[in-house]
This record gives sequence, C-alpha cells and structure tokens, in this order.
Amino acid sequence: MMCYLLNIGSVMLPYGFDLPPQLNNRPRLFYREHELYHRWGGRRVLVNEEVVALRRHLREIGELVRLAQQWSQRPAVALVDGTLILWTLEGKPPDFRREILSRFLKAMDNLRQLGVPVAGYISSPGSTDVINALRVGLCPYPFANCDRCEWLQRNESPPCAIIEGVTDAQLFERLLKPGERSALFASNSQILSEYGDHRVHFFYLHAGLEIARVEIPQWIAENDEWLNLVHAVIYDQAQKGRGYPVALAEAHEQAVVRGAERELFYEMLEAALVRQGMKVSMTFKLMAKRTPTI
Repeated sequence: MMCYLLNIGSVMLPYGFDLPPQLNNRPRLFYREHELYHRWGGRRVLVNEEVVALRRHLREIGELVRLAQQWSQRPAVALVDGTLILWTLEGKPPDFRREILSRFLKAMDNLRQLGVPVAGYISSPGSTDVINALRVGLCPYPFANCDRCEWLQRNESPPCAIIEGVTDAQLFERLLKPGERSALFASNSQILSEYGDHRVHFFYLHAGLEIARVEIPQWIAENDEWLNLVHAVIYDQAQKGRGYPVALAEAHEQAVVRGAERELFYEMLEAALVRQGMKVSMTFKLMAKRTPTI
C-alpha cells in the first residue's frame, strides 16, 4: 500500500482583542488512487517527493485562507514559512504547472479579496538577486555577456569578481539596523510571468538576530499601508520569538509528527491491512528506523 501524510500546523494570534490564541494541526492521509497519481505531460504518473512538497505548500496557503475567512476583525497579516515563488514549476509540463498554479493563484486571490496581506518569510536566505545586479553594474561592457568576457577568456578575474561569493544577506547585514528594511526588489523568476498581479516582490529585513528575506505579491508592494503593516508585524513577531517569528515557530511545532504518533500510525495501518486479509511485511530499512539501536 502506498500513501503519504500531510500535517498542516497553523497558529492564529489575536492582538488587541480579548481572545485566546488558536493552535491547530490538520493532518490528512492520502491513499486513494486519484491522490497518488497526477497528470504529467499528458501521462498519468505516480507522485514523488517534489509533487508532495508542492501539494503541502498549496494546503498551507489554503489554511491561511481558511483562517482569514474566520477572522472578521481587521487588520490581519498572513505569514507562510518560505518562498511564495513556485520555483520548481519552471520547466515542468504545462498541464501539471497549470494545475498547481491555478490553485495557488486562486488562494492568493481569496486573500486579496479578504483584505489580508500575505508574506513569505525566508530565514537565513542565501539568495544573490541584489548582488547579481551589482555585478552587472561593475561590468565594463555596455551589455553584460559572461560568455564573451575577455577576462575570463584570459583566465583572469573580471571586475565583478570583487563581490563574488557575497550573498544579499551579507550585504544588508552591513547596511541595515535592527528593524529596518531594504528597498523593494522584483524577482525575475520565469514562473512569475504567469502570476499576474501576484508577481512576487521582496525586501530584506533586519529582524534583530538575522537578515530575513520577505516576499510579498505585487498588490502589497503597491500599497504602502499593507507594506508597512507586513513589515511591522514580522519584526514584532521576530522580537517575540527571539529572532524568528513566533507564529511560524509555533506552527512548526503543531505540524511535527512525533515518534509515538508515527508508531501509532504504523500500527493502525498494519491492523487495517490485516483486517482486509492482506499480508503485511516490513523492509529492512523501515525496520531499522522503527527499532532503536541504543
């Protein structure tokens, strides 16, 4: 039997209201045939880890929509851990890309209609979007063309090599003070050409103990009130979480499937298979995972 489990953790933290925090997890087991296969270039193929990760991302965004619909008071900010850019869809078959994108963009439309700005928080980013722009500025040619660079052809270091290996976070660590954010930048990822008004912009924020990358859709980047609200909420959350947004940290805790819970799941699955008269066996790899060695 093949199956996979997605457990989505969520936290709602009301401020300024006499309401308790809401901590939830929503596990779901996927085992039906239509849940284990998907359309891929006109063919029906079995899901893999990459597809499961994308489906988890869709469920996380969907959970934010559900919480936003419940929250009648305003203002509010929806935070997701990680990027809003579905990088892995680049180069994928059109039918698969269309399916994932349509569901993702529909959720973003819902958040926009509800008036709830959404942001992706990336801790310890290793991206170099801004650095790459600076490298172009250091290039002596009218148009940068690394394939025809005379320095590289002579096996010499080109002028742009002076900042090679530097990340955006390292740059803004020197430029920003705690609580400050950088200017807004627009990502040039190819997949964003299909995002419409949800095309992703980003800024860097000195969260106190680290430089974080914060991604937002275009409709927030063009709204100063929402942009400032996202900035203020994320920085405040990072202070409450000692360097990392407390809402995201608590949501992670809600999503963790611990050892005892995993063992109970295996036992329930085995019992269900036995009741159906099916033979149950265990691979050596799985047996090693379930048997402590110390």
